[in-house]
Amino acid sequence: MDAAQPTPFWAETMKVIEYSDVESFLERTRPFLESDEALYGMALGTAERLVQGYRFGDKDPWFAVVEEGQWLRAIVMQTPPRPMILAAAELEAIGPLIQHIRDAGHDISGVVGPADTSPFFTKRWAHIHGVEHHVHMNMHLFCLDKVIAPENPPAGKMVTASLEDMEWLAPWTIRFIDECHLPPADSSLPNPATHLVEKGKFFLWKDATGPKAMAAFTRETPASHSISWVYTPEEFRGKGYASALVATLSQHALDTGKKFTSLNTDVSNPTSNKIYQEIGYRHYCDMQRVDFGAMK
Repeated sequence: MDAAQPTPFWAETMKVIEYSDVESFLERTRPFLESDEALYGMALGTAERLVQGYRFGDKDPWFAVVEEGQWLRAIVMQTPPRPMILAAAELEAIGPLIQHIRDAGHDISGVVGPADTSPFFTKRWAHIHGVEHHVHMNMHLFCLDKVIAPENPPAGKMVTASLEDMEWLAPWTIRFIDECHLPPADSSLPNPATHLVEKGKFFLWKDATGPKAMAAFTRETPASHSISWVYTPEEFRGKGYASALVATLSQHALDTGKKFTSLNTDVSNPTSNKIYQEIGYRHYCDMQRVDFGAMK
């Protein structure tokens, strides 16, 4: 008779709870996530979008926490086909978390989370499953609480995009996705800009000859707006349109009562990092997206 296998130390003290609905997930995690809305803004803001009825794909999202008594030791969520968001995870919680995800049969194509903790999960996941993994993007998370207005802004002004503007926004969003090496938009769903336009959260910089750049509020928390979809067509670059738009949009968020705005930048793109810092954004922490590949 085989000897009994020892029980992992974490199995006696930690438990994983999975939620299928975002409301229950937020009821359990909101106080923790709101304790640092910049660091946990990706998870909190994404969950809030789900509450509003937004869908990221044709598969249902899922959410999970690792608890030890009353304490939260890990918080994750996934909105397929996007990578799993590893909002927070203590080292001791990674074992039970991976075991649960394996038992539940969740398919994880990648992970995005804080650069100082997510590698502990991604390296272990890749080793257990015998798959390749690579860093898709290292990112700086920048936050702003006071705008530094551009010294020589270009002609034009920020306007809220309407559905009539989709003739520009539709191809621009596809180019943005391609240039940022993001997962292709789901062809069975409306263009990613449509929902944000309908909510009044997509913006354009326009001058007398037409639109020159775009940006959007993508995730909202009680204290902040996250800015993304910042894009200027190649023929209009180098003229300050994106800087003017992001500065104006950031000020708009502060004027409407938000304490700060945030955005993620590609560490390898010094131009965008410099531009955002010039209008008042300051480094808050580093994030990392890792993709999993073929079996070894």
